[in-house]
Amino acid sequence: MTSLDGLSSGLDTTSIIRQLMQIERIPQNRLVNQRSEEQAAQTELKGLRSDVSSLKDLASDLRRSTQWQKLSATSTSESVTPTATSGQFEGSFSFSVSALATPHTVYSNDLYADPSVSGDSTGSVFSYRDTAPLGIAKLEATGLAVGTVDFSVSQASEAALITSGPIPTIPVTIDATNDRLGLEINGISYEVQLDPGDYESERSLSNALATAIASNVDLNGVLEAKLNDSNEIVLATVAEGSAVSLQVTGGTGADTLGFTPGPAAVGTDGLISVNNQITTVTDTSIGTVVVPTSADPADPSITVTLSGGLRVGTADVSQVAFGDGSLNEIVSTINGASGLNYSAAAVNTGNGYRLQLMSRDSGADAVIDADLASLAGAGGFTTLTEGTDAELTVEGLNPYTITSSSNDFNGVLPGLDVAVSEVTMDPVTVSISRDTEFVAEKVSSLIDKVNELIARVDKATKSDPDGPRSVLRGNRSARFAGTRMTDAMIRPVESSSFGSLGSVGVEIERSGNLKFDKEKFLQALKDDPEELTRLFAQPVGQQGEEGVLDRLVVAAEAAASFGDGYLYTAAESAGNRIENFSDQIDAYEIRLELKEQTYRRTYANLEVLLGDMQRQSSQLGAQLGSLGGGSL
Repeated sequence: MTSLDGLSSGLDTTSIIRQLMQIERIPQNRLVNQRSEEQAAQTELKGLRSDVSSLKDLASDLRRSTQWQKLSATSTSESVTPTATSGQFEGSFSFSVSALATPHTVYSNDLYADPSVSGDSTGSVFSYRDTAPLGIAKLEATGLAVGTVDFSVSQASEAALITSGPIPTIPVTIDATNDRLGLEINGISYEVQLDPGDYESERSLSNALATAIASNVDLNGVLEAKLNDSNEIVLATVAEGSAVSLQVTGGTGADTLGFTPGPAAVGTDGLISVNNQITTVTDTSIGTVVVPTSADPADPSITVTLSGGLRVGTADVSQVAFGDGSLNEIVSTINGASGLNYSAAAVNTGNGYRLQLMSRDSGADAVIDADLASLAGAGGFTTLTEGTDAELTVEGLNPYTITSSSNDFNGVLPGLDVAVSEVTMDPVTVSISRDTEFVAEKVSSLIDKVNELIARVDKATKSDPDGPRSVLRGNRSARFAGTRMTDAMIRPVESSSFGSLGSVGVEIERSGNLKFDKEKFLQALKDDPEELTRLFAQPVGQQGEEGVLDRLVVAAEAAASFGDGYLYTAAESAGNRIENFSDQIDAYEIRLELKEQTYRRTYANLEVLLGDMQRQSSQLGAQLGSLGGGSL
């Protein structure tokens, strides 16, 4: 609307209206400030939740037994590199490296005068790639015609599956009256026994069944259990195909788990297609399957090594020719082919070049799987080295040897891997000890994280009458998070002889922070590692009092869990209030626009009215003036 400042009244109406609108906006500004405070509170609550989640991850990681059993290892030889993981062995281990692993190597009998000159070779190599996504580890074939092979899995295999009905009762107690489930797999009877205890959710009950299956030596790696999106338990065989069957036969716990005894379920076959010839795989647990390349039985076939269930897809498979037959072309073709277990090189002997093939793997079982007869022009091959295993000789009155197909000896002792690079003339000693420094650093990091969280909570919730308002002043959720984390750390653990963290070097200061005495902790770890571990975490598979880390994880989950953690819900509530304030602010803005329009119309009308009055006054004055100038 056009400004009418001072047109008739001489008033600065724009300034007047602006000042009036500032007064009108006071309630809206109050809402804006409240929204800003809620936005800051929500941001801080989300930050606290993130910190609590990080603390939970640290505690979860530390309470794993492998962290407390972490080992460190040293070697007296630079050519022997020990790597310690976790385990119970501590001490020294002496041996000599008596042999290194070697690959299988062969070389051509014929010499090539010039590796770039075209030769008489008419050979080819079998190449394949992209089979892993199909559930296939390896392909082998000889005698194929040069060209592309149409290779695919046209139908995926499936496991034998049985899905429970809805689990009748949650929470549920498992005891001697309902702890067993009877099964048949491929016609063989099995029984699974669940651990007794109280299970608060369908997932915990499903996990208990999965643990019971994994603990059964006959079923581990044969059967799996998981919970689907409908909170029903799904039993599935690991092997797939119609040769696999699964049946629930009964048991005292069948009803509790939601299963009803019934007929056997069978898996679904996988179909492999090679040049449109279909081969049915009825059991994907079988190591290899021979598939024909045509309808003629006399034609070459491909041996397929399975790695699990078959999945629909295609693979790049071909028999690749050596081009112009030159040595360079042969080497390039072999090294460019995918799936071969050997590589090639052109070796300059000084009197000509030889084609040398070397297996990619080493060890006594390493054998080049090339069709050497197909390498026409090489004149046959001579073995340069047989594949041999690496060998350690353990010293003593009655020495013994340890072999490996590579120069890496993994798991040579529980928690110890050894890599070797040279044969040694003198014995090498590897020393293994518990890595107490690693554990102490982990505990120190955890305490630092707790202190950081406590400091953040204190800063965000402090009440200072003389200072600025803290972002979460009076917020009970934030305060509760700090209190719960501290309580989880300092509350006694009666099941451990140490009793509390205070006796192992973790004390609470007047400020509320935790103080870590590393030397005292290391001494406690040295004196009684088992009891110290029990103070922090309940042993796996044992019932009893929770350790400090167990309590910390529970407290952190209660605070930060998605959906129902109290810090999560507090942040969501702040978000709802922010949205409500925004709605009110938007509604105010509409009212203020209408109010400003009203003010502008009012002052515009006032200017018009004053202008009319001024004109009338002028006209009246003129008329009176004309009357005053006449004669009677």
